[in-house]
Amino acid sequence: MIFRYDSMRGFRVLFAAAIGLITYLLLGIFLGQAGVLESQRLLAYRSRLEANITDLDRIQAKLSERVQSLQSDPENVRLKARALGYFEPGENLIRLPGYDPNVEVTSPGALVYRTDHPSDPRSLFRAIAFGVGLLTYLMSLLGTELFTSVGSLFKLPMRALKGGHRRNRPITESLGRRHEQQPT
Repeated sequence: MIFRYDSMRGFRVLFAAAIGLITYLLLGIFLGQAGVLESQRLLAYRSRLEANITDLDRIQAKLSERVQSLQSDPENVRLKARALGYFEPGENLIRLPGYDPNVEVTSPGALVYRTDHPSDPRSLFRAIAFGVGLLTYLMSLLGTELFTSVGSLFKLPMRALKGGHRRNRPITESLGRRHEQQPT
């Protein structure tokens, strides 16, 4: 009987360790640094980066067009020279207070930041998995105590399911004789 108890205890420990390991693996798969949620975050970050690259390409095309027009169109060169304060002889300058027609705002693009985890969650996952494994072991001990102390209540229905009582009689026959033997 001692050998059986030791094998049951070993099974309980092994079962609790397996439950703890499965918990750790599931936490890692879904919430870990290479898990499902982190993959979704990386995909969202990738789409933000691609949108930023598209904006930067648009800004670059606009600036390249302006450079090209300044290199090839003399009228644009003349307008830019006037904006810088160079005038042709005989031209007069009129300045209006608060009005600057040469203000050109060009966005240099945006910075896209990645939101990372502040720390490695594996130690937390290990602690949770250990707690789940320990809880599983304790519940298996408690469950065994409950079922062995109340086990006599389950013997009669289990025998009925197996098809008979101790002497392989049908349960109705066994119960009928028990009722006949009891005083009324």
